[in-house]
Amino acid sequence: MIMKNLIIIFFVFATACAGASLSQKEMDYFCEIALNNEFTSGDNGQISKWKQDIKIKVHEESAIQQEDWNNLNKVIAELNVLVGESINISIVNSGENVEFYFTDRLGLKAHGGRIAGSTNVFGNPFNKAIIAVDIFFGKNNNGTRRQSITNHLVREEIVQTLGLLADSNAHADSIFFKGYSETQGFSDLDKRIVQLLYGDNIKLGMKREEVIESLGVANVPAPQGAPPSVIPSPYVDPNKGLREELEALKSSLKGKDALIASLEAQKQELTFDLVICFNPNESELFNKVTLFSGSLVLIAPIHNAPKNDIFKLASINNEPFIKIKNLQTGKAQNNLDEILKKKNIGVNWIAETETIQVAKAMVERGSGYAVIDDFSAAIYGAEISIHKLEPNISYEICMINNKEKPLSVSAQSFINYLAKSSKSIAELISN
Repeated sequence: MIMKNLIIIFFVFATACAGASLSQKEMDYFCEIALNNEFTSGDNGQISKWKQDIKIKVHEESAIQQEDWNNLNKVIAELNVLVGESINISIVNSGENVEFYFTDRLGLKAHGGRIAGSTNVFGNPFNKAIIAVDIFFGKNNNGTRRQSITNHLVREEIVQTLGLLADSNAHADSIFFKGYSETQGFSDLDKRIVQLLYGDNIKLGMKREEVIESLGVANVPAPQGAPPSVIPSPYVDPNKGLREELEALKSSLKGKDALIASLEAQKQELTFDLVICFNPNESELFNKVTLFSGSLVLIAPIHNAPKNDIFKLASINNEPFIKIKNLQTGKAQNNLDEILKKKNIGVNWIAETETIQVAKAMVERGSGYAVIDDFSAAIYGAEISIHKLEPNISYEICMINNKEKPLSVSAQSFINYLAKSSKSIAELISN
């Protein structure tokens, strides 16, 4: 009996200490996750949570594996520890207030979901919820399910059902991370967030100011300026001359792409006969021959492809995209960025890669979508869905050579070969 009392006293003391040691980072992250949802921005909400036990009914719309059950039970057990005695989470056959659908892409959309998984909760306090997870999202290369992704999605959607409805870019190891993730557990910060939400201090309907006051963290304003005694003397840039030279160089290269500028700068030392590139700018020093013209296309996972052959950029709606940082695409890629900016189209860039091949592999595995040239989409075999873009974004594959340097017989033969090959490329893409 004495030992039990000591354990209880220790638990209370430890809990009190944990509350007292709440950091600003924890506070900021809690407010970000608990006062928003992933489809809005800013602290525009209030605390929402369950006041009754959560009873989950699982609908076996597709083949649920034993690993799915194991993972589901594991997540529920972990959350029951974190929420303490405030509520209890369990799986039931009847009397449910949460419907959980293990489904496919079409089933996910039928339940109001997007991309991979969804959580829809109703009431305040919550009294009903619908969870849906696409268990075929991000399949393996051999077409089988990728269990790690399913496990992650189940964990993410259940914890969000508690009232933690926002995603964030702040912590890559968090289950609430907005980018692509296969996190298989809750981080220490995730656990703290759940504990805070279902602790006694956080009440239903609280707004940010009330949350901060309740948890005892001062909302310290940003400094408005330095005291007169520490105002520095006027700054003198020691590199002013160098910066001016660089600006002058940038001005002289304005309107030229990096490749053309580089070639012009070394025209006297050029040792090669030909350069093949995407979308070179015009230059007085070089001849340009267009070998092939094409268009950028959208590539999508087979299991999560748009229904139409033509994909309108305006319909992106913050879907997950892989950005290709490839300077060789030149104006075509820049045009894509300009169109997105001009039309105020939001894109959820979840990853960035230097190569088109990596982007295709990520798309094939279900990580998201990508925009690449139609030539690259047609080669390097991958199980992907290819869609034309609206508006059309065209590009050229060109060959350039120095006007002052006569072509060798071999170089001229190569040019003739390329001209014939361009017809084969067009046929490849059309098929």
